[in-house]
Amino acid sequence: MKIRIFLLSMAFSLGNPGFGQQMPYGNRCTVEYQKIRNLEYTGWESGESDRTLVVDSLRDFRPNRIRLTRWGGRRDLKKPSVVIGRPGYFRLGRFDGRWYFIDPDGGCLVLMGTQSLGDCAGMPGERQWSRETARLLRENGFNYANFGAFTLKHYSDVMASGCGERILDSGGRKLAYIDLAYMLRSFVWNTEIDRLKLNRLIAVFHPDYLDHLDRYARENCTRFRDDKHCIGYYLDNELGFIGWRKYFADQTILLRNFLGITDARNPTPLPESCAYAKEAALEFLRLRGVAPDAITEEDEEAFRAYVADYYFRTASEALQRYDPNHLILGSRLHGFPKYDEITVRACARYCDAISINYYGVWTPEEKYMRDLEAWSGGKPFFVTEFYVKGEDAVRNGIPYENREGGGWLVRTQADRGRFYQNFTLHLLRARNCVGWVHFKYRDAVYRNKSGEEAYCNKGIVSVDCQPYTDFLKAMKQVHVNAYALIDYFDRESRVSE
Repeated sequence: MKIRIFLLSMAFSLGNPGFGQQMPYGNRCTVEYQKIRNLEYTGWESGESDRTLVVDSLRDFRPNRIRLTRWGGRRDLKKPSVVIGRPGYFRLGRFDGRWYFIDPDGGCLVLMGTQSLGDCAGMPGERQWSRETARLLRENGFNYANFGAFTLKHYSDVMASGCGERILDSGGRKLAYIDLAYMLRSFVWNTEIDRLKLNRLIAVFHPDYLDHLDRYARENCTRFRDDKHCIGYYLDNELGFIGWRKYFADQTILLRNFLGITDARNPTPLPESCAYAKEAALEFLRLRGVAPDAITEEDEEAFRAYVADYYFRTASEALQRYDPNHLILGSRLHGFPKYDEITVRACARYCDAISINYYGVWTPEEKYMRDLEAWSGGKPFFVTEFYVKGEDAVRNGIPYENREGGGWLVRTQADRGRFYQNFTLHLLRARNCVGWVHFKYRDAVYRNKSGEEAYCNKGIVSVDCQPYTDFLKAMKQVHVNAYALIDYFDRESRVSE
């Protein structure tokens, strides 16, 4: 297995544009930004954005019209060497070393989407809004729109009658979506685990957990099973597989935490209601022949791997049992978990692709994308959240507070567009990346520290659903040229070899 992974990694490094080499794409630009830490900005800087890549800077790039399916997939590629999924529904395929989604019409598709349209459900004029939104997404080259709910809920149950259908299928174009299943989170909501802010992964050993997975999937998957717009399922969102320096029991799977041992990493013992977690940990140690007072860091790592494997296996199997037609697309790994080999390997064993929420960088990291290829055994990944905020966002003439969420701050909407182009162009260079979903459709409304309503510029439209034209213009330039850009990067890579 180690030899196979090494060869895959070597082949990917040699065949992936820009991996292990600096590509001479032409002039770059610099964009000022502020990072955010503990809801406070760190001051303007440009150290990580001084080589921002935009479409207009690509030397010798020429747009090229490529024939597309109704879903936005390209029609010009030959037979794939690897295919994952069921014919007639969305699948994954590898074509000449590069991964794509395969749409129901057989087109090869890179996902370019936005999410959380369900935030607009119930607003006045929802039907008119859905018509305008369908046109906005279509005209700007999006091929994916996620509606969002806090349970596994079909879009037709989120939006007013006909609104979701209009967005997904209008003007001769079809959009895809992925539903967030919340397989584990739905089990622990409104329980002591959430009230005490414990690590949700403790609950996978609850005696009722497997019954919950089966019942939850059985009751909900019937709405999705035959839906061709549905690509598949995210299992969950941002679970605590590992945290900073492996500290903090709410962020990391800690064997000591499961055993009820308190220390600097785990200052608070588990409540008696979580005794099942201790039983699972003791059984794990018994099988390893290790006493609870003799555990080592190696035992901790093995337990993390055991819990992650158990989570991904049981959640995936429950969905596949009641919906074999759609893909299983990871759990939107974030922060430290997305960089963790143990977690990624467990995810890849049972999921068809790796989904990541990607914050804290201006440019996707080449080494990290190579690591994903190696750790996953060659499976693809895609980005399910990323964004920056514009300082120029206002409502009724008053600047947004912009102090919610992990996205950095830039000066203008045009700068947001430059960030978007730089981020997505580097994703297009990576042959194991099958797309991205920007977070999110509409600017966020939240309560600040004073309890007042405040706004955050995460969206492609404002709180009042007014489009950010400068930002959308930059997004569209990538979207409509995505496949020509892929060909450009692949061609440049072959020339440089």
